[in-house]
Formats: sequence, C-alpha cells, structure tokens
Amino acid sequence: MLTDFHAERTAGNGSMHTKTLEEHRVAVRMLEEFLGGSIGATSITREDMLAYKRALMKTPTNYRLRFPGASLSDAIKLNADMPTPHPTLDPQTINNKWLSHLSSVMAWCFNNGLMTDNPARGVRVDEGKGYKEPTRASFSQDDLARIFGAELFADPATYGSRQWALLMALYTGARSSSEIRLIKLVDIYEEQGILVFDFNEATKNVRSKRLVPVHPLLRTIGIEKYVRGLRDSGKVRLFWDWEPSDKINRWFLRSYKSEVGITDKRKVMHSFRHSLKTELARRGVNRDVSDLITGHSDQTVGGIYIGDAATTMIKSMSEGINRVDFGMEVSNGRLGWKVAAVKKDVAG
Repeated sequence: MLTDFHAERTAGNGSMHTKTLEEHRVAVRMLEEFLGGSIGATSITREDMLAYKRALMKTPTNYRLRFPGASLSDAIKLNADMPTPHPTLDPQTINNKWLSHLSSVMAWCFNNGLMTDNPARGVRVDEGKGYKEPTRASFSQDDLARIFGAELFADPATYGSRQWALLMALYTGARSSSEIRLIKLVDIYEEQGILVFDFNEATKNVRSKRLVPVHPLLRTIGIEKYVRGLRDSGKVRLFWDWEPSDKINRWFLRSYKSEVGITDKRKVMHSFRHSLKTELARRGVNRDVSDLITGHSDQTVGGIYIGDAATTMIKSMSEGINRVDFGMEVSNGRLGWKVAAVKKDVAG
C-alpha cells in the first residue's frame, strides 16, 4: 500500500521529497516492529494506534543507533533497564512525524477503498496549551565565541565542509543542515550585482526556496576562492564530501558542541537560524526583509525583482544581512573575536 501511495503521489507533476518518502518507510517499519511484524493494514485497529502512541512516548531517541539490532519494543525495555535511560522522543516529533506520516498513508488507503477506516486519524500526544520550555534556543554571544573562537576556525585557508557549514548555518538562517547540504556550486552566483546563495532545493515549503545574500564576512574569509577551487577540481556540490546526510549535524551535536563547552540540549544546529533571526531584529532590519532572508515570505518573481527602481528587495535583503554582526573579525588572515566578554579559556 505504501508503494502504491508513493507511486501515485510522485506520478505526473506530483512530487514528494526523498526525505519524506524515506520517513514514511521508517514510520511503517516502526509500527510493524511494535505490532510484531509485517501485517495486513486492514487488521490495524484504533486500539493498536493508541497503544503505539503510548509506546512512542517511551521510545528512546535514535534507538536503532543506541541499541543496534533491537526492535522498537525491545529498545524501550533496554532503555528502561539502564541506570540512566536515554531521553525519549519529543511529543512534537511523535505527533508531527511518526503519527502524522502514518495518518497520511492510512488516509490515502481509506480514500482508495483499501481500508474501511483510518485508525490513526486524530491519534496524537496531548501537549497541552500552557507554557512550554522552548525545545530550541538561540546561541548566546558566549556560545558563538566558543564555537567560532576555537582553533578549528582560526585559519580560513584550512576550512573544509565543517567550518563552512557552521558559518553558513549562522549567516544564512538555513532551517536545517540538510538545506545547506543540497547547495550546488552553480547555486552561488551574482544577482543584480549581489553574491547570493540560492536555496532552490529547500523543501520545507514554497517560501523555503529563496535567495540569501552572502554576508561580507564570508567573502572576506574566502568563500569565493573556496568555491573556485571546488569548481576547478570538478566538484558539483559545495559540500561534496557530506555523506551520510546527517554528517555535519551529527558531528556538531555529538562532538564539537561539547568540546567547546556548550551543554544546553536546546542548542542544536537549528539554533543558528534562531540566532540570525534575533540578530536581524536587534539590528533593526525590517520584518518583511528579515522574513525574505530566512524564508518566511514568498520569494516570487514579483516579490523579489519588481519594485522600486532604486531599491529592489534583493538589495534590501543584502543591506539587511550586511548589518548582522556577531563579533567576528579577520586580522592578518586569521578569524578572531572582537567581543570583550569572551571568557579567557575560550580566547586562549
């Protein structure tokens, strides 16, 4: 049924991002693990789905990596027996990914006469409506000093995928590491005399496909030279060595973040995006312009290229991004920090 659903969704002019297709497959696999194996979809009941929801609330994050070879149900038991159990899936992840995907698949089955009901419809974790501690937080100035003030970033001439990926995450407000990973070298070009990154393969929604002017600091430390070198060597993508798909994200969360002394679990790759949005607001950049930069507004042809003869939106976006200043500077070819509040152990 899943195969038929995907075939219909991607037929003709239809589309579904590869990542979504894979998440559907994982969602089905996880449910089958819980139910004890491959079963007919018509035998799945609402009681099964409610029990599955409760199981997901006890499921450790990344359970296949933490407990290789264990099924979802086994991973729950193994995790519960640990002296210090691993954190479990976030309710938003359960609702917006694993339960939502199953409901979409089963809705298609119901609409096509393959199931008599959609037992996953309306099955969600109740998150309540009161105040919730944010699941993600911006990086503070001290955090950014720790990340970019380390020796790894001292010499721009040695930069590779890791350094450029984190800098681009901060200065483009990309939604995720996957948005950055997909950029091709041909997606870096001049538009109306302004060097831009073209996020044309971003798939969150129509607004996520956007142009982002390149921040002056990235030009100063050599992004154009780096791109030319990759083109001369026959590379196609900016991050040509980024495999698997979560390579940089995994390295940052599991290794580099703790190495520089950041322990807050709410601070992840997405926090770079929050940091840029906060800085744009702090610098007085117009909300409409900020939304265009971060992909909250539709960058249609009319919205970007038609406007005041002297100041098109792309130029306004460039002026906005140029106001951003996180405290980094280049001196004698080295990246340094001009914020006085940097702690000695970081600066040293």
